[in-house]
Amino acid sequence: GREVWIQGSYNPVLDDDGKPVKVVKFATDVTEQVKSRREVSRLSRVFEDAADPIIIEDLDGVVVAANGAVEREYGWPPTELIGKPIKVIVPEDCHRQADELLRRCRSGEDIRDVEGVRVTRAGREFPVLLTLSLLTDEDGAPTGIVSFAKEITALKEAERESRARMEALQSIIAQVVEAATQQAE
Repeated sequence: GREVWIQGSYNPVLDDDGKPVKVVKFATDVTEQVKSRREVSRLSRVFEDAADPIIIEDLDGVVVAANGAVEREYGWPPTELIGKPIKVIVPEDCHRQADELLRRCRSGEDIRDVEGVRVTRAGREFPVLLTLSLLTDEDGAPTGIVSFAKEITALKEAERESRARMEALQSIIAQVVEAATQQAE
C-alpha cells in the first residue's frame, strides 16, 4: 500500500514485418532520488533566501558559491564573486585573521562567533560576527568551507555608547569622591 515514484519506459516488440505486436514496460523505483532532489531544492531555497551572507569557499579560500545577501551586504553579485579569493571582502589589515580562520577550519575546527571585518565593493568596512564550518563529502573528506557573517555595526555602536557613558559616570564619581575628600580635610 506504499506509494512510490517510478521512472518507466515502454518499448515495442516488433514482429518480422516490423509491426508492433506487444509492449514491454520497465519501471524503476525512483522514490529516494525524488526525495533527495526535493531536499536539495529545499536546502537551496534556505541558502538563497537567508538574510545574512553565506559564502562557500574551496579549501584554498576561493569563493565557489554565494547567496543573494552577499550582493546586498557587500555589493558583489554572487556570479562576480565566484572564482575570487575570499579576501576581496576582507580588509587588507585583516588578511592574517582570514588566513588563520581558514587554517583552523581546514583542520576540522568549527569557528563560532568570531568578530571580524568585511569590506564592500565600494570600500566601506563594517564589523561582522563570523561562523565557519568545514564541508565534507560522503566519505568525510574535506571539500570546502561555509561561512556565515552577521553584520554587528549597531551592536558595536551600542557598546561604544555604553563605554562612553560608563567613563562619564566614573569621571563624575571620581569628582564627587575628590570633592567629598577635600571637604572632609
